[in-house]
Amino acid sequence: MVSPRRIGRGSRATLLAVLLPVLMGGCVPRYGVSSARDEFLGTSEVRMHGDVLGNPDHGSEWIELNAVVRRRQGEPPAYALQVRYRDSDEWLRIPPGESLIVLADSQRIRLDGFGSRANRRTHFGLGVEEVASYAASADVLRSIARAERVRLRIIGSRDYVEREFTPENRARFRQFVDTQVDGKKVALPAADTAHASWLKRWWRWLRRTNPRSPPQRE
Repeated sequence: MVSPRRIGRGSRATLLAVLLPVLMGGCVPRYGVSSARDEFLGTSEVRMHGDVLGNPDHGSEWIELNAVVRRRQGEPPAYALQVRYRDSDEWLRIPPGESLIVLADSQRIRLDGFGSRANRRTHFGLGVEEVASYAASADVLRSIARAERVRLRIIGSRDYVEREFTPENRARFRQFVDTQVDGKKVALPAADTAHASWLKRWWRWLRRTNPRSPPQRE
């Protein structure tokens, strides 16, 4: 039976949570939008990256939900949602099937994917990361972007994790859908401010779980 992810796994998890920013690329994930084009195949892709969800009060897991738009000449666009899961020591092992459930206000959206088996890796034996992608539609992305409250559950092989969009997450997702799905021209989000806000919440969680942590630098 699938059960909620355990919280507060002791000093080792806390220590590895401190090391995660170094092990996972040298810093806390920073939100951005990247694009790529293959002129030989006539394809292009635009994707969100680094959009860490909620706050780290749930434990040492970092969860990202990023939207992707892929285009090929002569064909309609293809849309996807990508989940990126990172933890200090425990795999989620996202299986194939309907392993992502999104609650956009009162609308329940179940998404089907191939799981994370082909996209799992360790970082120096101390941190783990897995990625799972889910086919979506423009209407699904719009439903998430327009919702006042967005919650999601990612189902693993033995347990699951849940997150909720913060105001920063909602603003980023809405801006991406407006520009990349609906073609609107809007002001760019204040990525640095949002990044600093997430980092402060991460520090607060770290200090609560490890009182001997060094004080936060403003």
